Amino acid sequence: MGALKSLRISFCDHRIAVAVFIVFLFGASVAWTQNIQIIKTSDIIAVINQGYMDGIQKGDYFVVRRLINNTWRDITYAEAIDARENMTGIKVLDIAPQISLTTDDVVEKVSLESESSMSSDSEPVQTADGGSAIQTNVPTSAWQRNTNWVYLGPAAGLFMPLGDMKELFDAALCYGGMLGFRFRRDLDMSLHFLYATKNQEWTFWNLQMLGRRYISQNFMLDFGYGVSYPEIFVSQGGGSFSSGNLRLGILLGAGYTFPVALTAQFEIGFLFHVYPHFDEGSGQFLTIQGRLVL
Repeated sequence: MGALKSLRISFCDHRIAVAVFIVFLFGASVAWTQNIQIIKTSDIIAVINQGYMDGIQKGDYFVVRRLINNTWRDITYAEAIDARENMTGIKVLDIAPQISLTTDDVVEKVSLESESSMSSDSEPVQTADGGSAIQTNVPTSAWQRNTNWVYLGPAAGLFMPLGDMKELFDAALCYGGMLGFRFRRDLDMSLHFLYATKNQEWTFWNLQMLGRRYISQNFMLDFGYGVSYPEIFVSQGGGSFSSGNLRLGILLGAGYTFPVALTAQFEIGFLFHVYPHFDEGSGQFLTIQGRLVL
């Protein structure tokens, strides 16, 4: 009889334990659904799995959380920049810690009285659950564009000879492309290709190796070397021949970039080419291009 009673008590204990476990899982799942998942990232830009059908609008604010040492911690703040039906593009705020987002992070919608309260010089901002964000001293002038660590894209623009080069070349359209590698938020190394021609009278091939320094959110400086191969077709005795040699020069320029999509930018810039040994003198050219960065 005592054994039967002990068995009944043990069975009841197991039922209670199972019920508590189910309630715990249900509560954990409800708490988890409050967090919004990140499905795609590109540095400080991300796409989340909720949109205006879930009540999210452009301009809403979010706190971004990351699992650190088995604890979810608030790492930065973001703003909705493009709300779609079931997804939204978000971007880390300029005055929040500039931390690259990952798909392992989660976000939660919060209400903030003002962006100024998130300055690194102020007290930590209180989130919806009473927590506070981790603050880091990041200058607000740091580069904030949406970019990938490796990028490429086509380019087109205007090729213009300067000085004595006007006697050999004419202003013409130029075409090309670029391949870039980002080492830091504000520094790239890129390889550019350019080609211009005029009515089978001459061709100009140019390979550019540039360092790109971003001094603000949208403004950049370009500097580096260029290898050109100008070819001039000369008629002689009823026939024609071409003359060309490789030239090494110095390039300086600047540009301005702005986003055209969630993961693409358009930039317009100019480059001043100086080739110290171009036939009997120096060759100087100016190129102005529009570039699509993908």
